[in-house]
Amino acid sequence: MTRHFPNATTAVLILLCLISGMGTAQAKSGKGSSVYLTDTFRKWQAGHQKVCDLMGQYKFEEALKESKPLLGYLAELKLTDGKEMFETCNNLGAIHLHLKDFQEAHNLFWTAMKIGTQVYGSDSIQVGFVFKNLSMLYGERADLIFLKHRDELGGSQNQAPQKK
Repeated sequence: MTRHFPNATTAVLILLCLISGMGTAQAKSGKGSSVYLTDTFRKWQAGHQKVCDLMGQYKFEEALKESKPLLGYLAELKLTDGKEMFETCNNLGAIHLHLKDFQEAHNLFWTAMKIGTQVYGSDSIQVGFVFKNLSMLYGERADLIFLKHRDELGGSQNQAPQKK
């Protein structure tokens, strides 16, 4: 039996949106930042913020409609393995969880988990948010599922890359 805690999921996602917004601002100052100055990135950023706002208002069907172009923007920008893709997949997973599309939620959460483990490290707060969402999807089985897939995610020794 799957348990759903919509208020907790939304609270976690709103917190992640706030944290991720800070990360996106920091990313603009890094090398290769020209991608962050494009119209396409600004479209992704505005769409991402709108999706976060709609999720905070429990308007998940609208959020799903607004999220449709986000993955395409990231593919166009070649940002498919970084923070932006992590944020987008985690949000989309939560939207699908609320709309009871459990298979799609699972796929998106695992994509976010894989990216987050590589970008932030397995013990990061960001990966913890995704694990919390997986816990809402699978209940008590989430721990067992996570342990089963830990090697695929880089194991418990995985650390975020060092900043230079």
